[in-house]
Amino acid sequence: MKKLLFTLLVFLCALIGRADFTVDNITYWISNYGDNEVYVSHATIDGDGTVIIPAVVSYNNKNYTVTGIRNETFRGCTSLTSITIPNSVTYIGWNAFSGCTGLTEIIIPNSVKVIENEVFCNCTGLTTITIPNSVTYINNGAFRGCTRLTETIIPHSVTEIGSSAFMDCTGLSSITIPNSVTYISWSAFENCTELTKITIPNSVKYIGMRSFSGCNSLPVINNIRYADTYLVEVVDKSQSLYTIKDGTKFIGSNAFEGCTGLTSVSIPNSVTSIGDNAFKGCTGLTSVSIPDSVTSIGYSAFEGCTGLTEITIPNSVTSIGYSAFEGCTGLTSVSIPNSVTSIGDNAFKGCTGLTSISIPNSVTRIGNSAFEGCTGLEIVNFLVTRPFKIDYNCFSDNTYENATLVVLKGYLPTISTLDYWSKFKDIVEEDEYNDVKTKMDTNGDGDVNSADVVRIYNYIITGE
Repeated sequence: MKKLLFTLLVFLCALIGRADFTVDNITYWISNYGDNEVYVSHATIDGDGTVIIPAVVSYNNKNYTVTGIRNETFRGCTSLTSITIPNSVTYIGWNAFSGCTGLTEIIIPNSVKVIENEVFCNCTGLTTITIPNSVTYINNGAFRGCTRLTETIIPHSVTEIGSSAFMDCTGLSSITIPNSVTYISWSAFENCTELTKITIPNSVKYIGMRSFSGCNSLPVINNIRYADTYLVEVVDKSQSLYTIKDGTKFIGSNAFEGCTGLTSVSIPNSVTSIGDNAFKGCTGLTSVSIPDSVTSIGYSAFEGCTGLTEITIPNSVTSIGYSAFEGCTGLTSVSIPNSVTSIGDNAFKGCTGLTSISIPNSVTRIGNSAFEGCTGLEIVNFLVTRPFKIDYNCFSDNTYENATLVVLKGYLPTISTLDYWSKFKDIVEEDEYNDVKTKMDTNGDGDVNSADVVRIYNYIITGE
């Protein structure tokens, strides 16, 4: 007990010892990262609106290095017009300058590596910003609402642009993304209404949903708006046929959503990603060919495409997103390639026309309700060498009751006790199933269908 009280006493003394101090109208907080380091925590703005942060500050005969600016330090300081940040500063906290509407220009020192969340959010007077080549990450909302910002140069050190980073920068007319960037998060440039030109390098592998929504000054080609290689949206959704330009890499989120008259679409083999909700609700779409350049199919990409009867997923795809084909009631067959490792929640939920499905050996996860409501399922091929558990609602009760689960030879004992595959009433090994199928395929077309049933019936009745 005495030891615990002593520890608490030492801790309280440490806190007391770290009290803020003020020098020349700037208040400093002694950093937890070192006794000789301080962060700026507050400042009194002089009449001319200028703040100069020193690299080193002296207090009580001790020198402290200024290494950071704390969260919200200058937030809402509308009288701040100019600030000098020394090279000793490595960290600028969340919302540090948000709402500083009097700031027109700022130079971030090359000691800073990350621009944190909403640091300059709603700095509506800011016209230019210099981002040093030490920065690797522009965080969420960093420059959101900087309406007078007309251009900015993103250095080659940046690898990721966070969500809403430049959202509502309505004065921004052009931007070049360097080939160091691999990831652009959702809404990164949303509502940049004056943006007319953007360059997206091949290094970018992911662009989040709504990244260019509301960028209505971007060029339109054949009724489709583009942000370089990113297909943003269809301008007129009443057409039945659209041609996607060659070189397009990304079909953006919601791009064709609600194009109920769309019957056919040609996706070029340059496309690598089909975004969330890309073709959602395209009820007139009957078939789609996905090229083998595509590696990901986003959430709800084809949800509610009730006219879709068949789809071929190429073996370049590694994941099928949440609700990707949910409610495609006309879908009768789908081929899942051996490259797919994950089938998302609700991926084929409510596909009442599906009669069979094959889970390839590459799959390691099937999400909740992935095949729930697929009331027409008769055959489920689970041909994997590393069986895994599924949730109860992965399939509907009627599927567990009526469909046949086909597994690899020798895996019946394992799967018949595995959650929740064990709920299938009829589980057979592949050899046994193929033997039965061969016997019932009376016309030798490789399938057991109504024609075979008629032949078997006639044989029973007439002997012929």
